[in-house]
Amino acid sequence: MENIIPLFFELATPDKNKNIYLFFDEIQNIEYWEKYIRRIYDAKKYRIYLSGSSSKLLGREISTSLRGRSLEYIIMPLSFKEYLEFNGIEYSSLTGYTDQRGYIISELKNYLEYGGYPEVVIEKNNDNKLRILRSYYNTIF
Repeated sequence: MENIIPLFFELATPDKNKNIYLFFDEIQNIEYWEKYIRRIYDAKKYRIYLSGSSSKLLGREISTSLRGRSLEYIIMPLSFKEYLEFNGIEYSSLTGYTDQRGYIISELKNYLEYGGYPEVVIEKNNDNKLRILRSYYNTIF
């Protein structure tokens, strides 16, 4: 971990007068990551973002590890209403009484079959949707 920032400056040559953002994904796979992140955070030189999908990165554990230096954002799949908005489909409480009713029901079937993960929603090919969902399943379980 000690080599990350020196390598970053060597390879990226960022402007030191501007905010420097550091993004770490799946950092929970590195032993003692908390100590390193806590140290560079306390230096107040960087804006640090951590993301991951492991139970090791649950909000309670992060808060304990980083002692008040963290904000938790939980990202959920799209609701059906958001799914419709994501696909540019207008919906109101009266839509069920229009000729669009069948189209909305068809979209509901798709939503129930493939879910509301944004990457899956924007994918048009059903085989690719299933590959993405299998990938999510294999990563989580």
